[in-house]
Parts: sequence; structure tokens; C-alpha cells
Amino acid sequence: MTKSDRCKARLGKGRLRDRAVTPRTRQLYWQHVQFFFRWLHREQRPLPLSVWQFDEQLCDFAEALWEEGDSRRTLSYTLSGLSFHVQSLTGRLSASWKLHKIWERTEPAVRTPPLTMAMVRAISGEFLRRGHPRAAFCILVGYHCLLRTGELLGLLVGDIRCTACTTQILLRNTKSGQRLNIQELVPVSDVFLRQCAQEVLRSSHHGEIVCGMSSYKFRQVWGDALYRLKIEARFLPYGLRRGGATAFFQRTGSFSLTSDRGRWRNERTTRCYVTSALLELSQSYDTLPVILSSGQCLHGLLKALAVPARKVGHLVEAKPGRALVLRPTQGEGRLPRGGSANMRRCTAALPLL
Repeated sequence: MTKSDRCKARLGKGRLRDRAVTPRTRQLYWQHVQFFFRWLHREQRPLPLSVWQFDEQLCDFAEALWEEGDSRRTLSYTLSGLSFHVQSLTGRLSASWKLHKIWERTEPAVRTPPLTMAMVRAISGEFLRRGHPRAAFCILVGYHCLLRTGELLGLLVGDIRCTACTTQILLRNTKSGQRLNIQELVPVSDVFLRQCAQEVLRSSHHGEIVCGMSSYKFRQVWGDALYRLKIEARFLPYGLRRGGATAFFQRTGSFSLTSDRGRWRNERTTRCYVTSALLELSQSYDTLPVILSSGQCLHGLLKALAVPARKVGHLVEAKPGRALVLRPTQGEGRLPRGGSANMRRCTAALPLL
């Protein structure tokens, strides 16, 4: 490749500095850096002209954020943003980062509680009952493969790789993947989920989003499902990753395997992550009528995934063993002429995640 060829190939890639973080992160950095300088102007403070002046002003900025009730994330993005835009500050804001560490120790982050297997199956069943079989499948996959919420909602049909012996999920633009400049693959070992993945591939185009809905719509249906199942609203979609990681560790007993499965950088992070989740799981969860929904609705997931997305309607199953009925719902597309269609009973086993 000649010099001119390399020049043309790099035109659309931007500056090397900008490729260190994602565009979204770069935007957040710039917003918080602007916020810091607006704070300096409001407080009538002089602009810092040296590293130690930056550090001193940032310490006062951290104290102001603490007193005014702001989140620690504001300080974190400000410190990282200044180091990103002013390279000479990298690794030299020791006093500011020390206050950040003290803040983190004094006020630990409130994490989303982990979801149990029964809760996951119940929520997935509720999505299926509402006519969203692909979203129900994504919930089970997210728990089984320890996916982050963004990875779960951005998963494409073409990212599912099925062969005669294996099924893998291709993850694009992940945190660790961008750090190592690779695309990560997560194996799907559960037989039921492998069958569901094959049905999704047969009935969908490769460029479609597996979930079949926007992030806003998914969170809205998630909230409605929690309300109907009488599960507390504090259980967010990220609890799929926390609960899945905890369940995987309980099966294997290995922090190393859990770290590889969850794609964490080191075992120390995994140990803190899993230990805190186990502590939360030891507390009593108010999961009242969750088993009923999961036992009834998930029997029909495999059959529902075989129906093209434009024909998916509202699935109703009164009792286990009866035929599923597919009824069109508003906004989900209509069935062909002839009204509702009876679907034969699915004999597939429930997922053993």
C-alpha cells in the first residue's frame, strides 16, 4: 500500500486522539469541561495557568459538588475530560483524584440489584404475553451471556452465529473490544436458547435488531412488566448482567471463568462485582407471583419466534398444555385474513440457564 492509499484510507477515521474514546464519551467529556469553566466564571476564580493551579481549583470544584448534592460522575467526567483535552494533565491531578477516591469510599455507588432466574423467566414471559417474543428472547440471552444493556438492545440478527455444533453472539464496539481492538464472541451453551436463536435467524433479516423495539420502548415495557408482576421498580435491565454473573459463579465457583464470561479486565473487579451481588441475593426479595407467568408464557417462546416479526401479535395461554392463540395487537401488525390463528403446543423444555 502506497502513501497516498494510506492517506485516503485514513480520511474518514479522524484524528488519533479522537479515536481513544467513543464519540459519545468525547461529547460527555466536552460538556463537563465546559461546566467546570462555567463554574470558574460564576465563582469569579482566575483561570488556572499551571498543573498545580488546575489541581487546586479542581479540589475546590469537587468540594462544591459534594456540598451542592451533585453526583460523583460529574467530577469523574470532568477530571477525565480535562486529561483528555489537555494531555499534560494526564496522571498529574493527584489531589483531585484522591478526593474522588475518598468520595467513592464515603458514598458507594447504588448498583442495580441482581435478578434471580425466576424473575428473569417471569419478565421474559410477560414480554412474550404482550406480543414481544424477540425481546423476551433477548432478556434470556442477556442473562445467559452476561450482556450489558447497550449490547443487549443493539444486538443484530446478523450478530448471531449458528453452526451445527455451536451458537455464538458477536458483540461489536464493546468496552473491552475497543480497548483491545477486537470483536468479542460469547458462546451460547443453553440448548433451548440455541433453538430460539436458530428460529430468529430463519424468520428475520440479518440487518434487523433482534429486540425488535427501541431502547425507550423496551424500558417502558420493562417497567409495565415489573408493575404487573409486583416486582420493585429498582430492578433495571442491567440486573440481567449482575444476576447472570452471580448465577454463573455459583455454578462454576471460579472468578477466572466468570471474568472471562463477563469480559471484565481483571479478577479483582469480578470479585467485588460478584461478592456484592451475592450479599444482595442473600437478602429477601419480594418476588410474589412471578413463577405463574414464567411457567405459562415461556412454553410458547420457541413457536412465537418462528413467526415473522410483522405477524407477531398478542400471545395468550390460559393454562399450560393448551394451544397458544395469536391475536393481532395495535402497532404490532395484523395477521393474514381469517382472524386469529391457533398454534400447536410447543413441547420444548423451559430454558435451563
